Amino acid sequence: MTASLAFEPITARIGARAPGFALDPEMPDATLAQLLDGLLAHQVLVFEDQHHLTPAAQRALGLRLGRLAPRHPMYPIADGIEEVMVIINDPDTPPENEVWHSDLSCYETPPAAAILAARHVPPAGGDTMWCSMTGVLEDLSEPFRGFLETLSARHDFRTGFAFVNEYADLARRETLKNQGDAAPKASHPVVMRHPVSGQPLLYVNESFTDAIEGLSAAESRLLLNHLAETVRHPRNHMRLKWKPGMVAIWDNYLTQHMALGDHWPAYREMHRVTVAQIDARAAGAAPRAA
Repeated sequence: MTASLAFEPITARIGARAPGFALDPEMPDATLAQLLDGLLAHQVLVFEDQHHLTPAAQRALGLRLGRLAPRHPMYPIADGIEEVMVIINDPDTPPENEVWHSDLSCYETPPAAAILAARHVPPAGGDTMWCSMTGVLEDLSEPFRGFLETLSARHDFRTGFAFVNEYADLARRETLKNQGDAAPKASHPVVMRHPVSGQPLLYVNESFTDAIEGLSAAESRLLLNHLAETVRHPRNHMRLKWKPGMVAIWDNYLTQHMALGDHWPAYREMHRVTVAQIDARAAGAAPRAA
């Protein structure tokens, strides 16, 4: 593949493909800035036939984008590379968390982006869906948006990974238990500004968001349930049917995502690198927050 980087929208609101483009950790700075501009514009970028992208190269690509997140305590790693998380489903490892979420929103500074590579794809099913959180916010009425802008929400690691307690992997249960009171937790505005573009977006999710601060428990649950319903509306969705060698890069603030478990017990293996923070130098062509 030798095509220059150009994007073809997948839906009117979210997602774009880059036909014929080969991801390369050594790409010129100008091309990298173009990729990051495309990520802000389209929120999810899809690249096909990236079989050349080994786990080491995937890590190197992540480093071109910015600082990488450390090893995730709940997942194995690929080829001994700490930053390359392996997500496997097989007969003994069913899908765990079919819930819309933004990754690790329980951190004070949540991850900025993710690079997910399809290593083994089931014959059917196992798609991933994304939702545009700028689109969801835009669809809300102006008075309701104004109310949400006055609120903050609490996010908790233990809430997000409570599903682990339903499965038989005792080691992972113990890992979660050992987090104890030290488990990451944070408060974020319900309407957040994107750290690079300054664009407003809705920032609550079904997985990690524990409560709306300042509301009663009943009011908080009612509001969170309503916002979860807005995320489920297909107007702001894109759905990706994976192919071997396909790579998706997404912005973790602008989107939520959910992996579907309809393929189980068929085997599915994905490798993921998480970018903790985008390097401002790499994003040189991107609009900056005011």
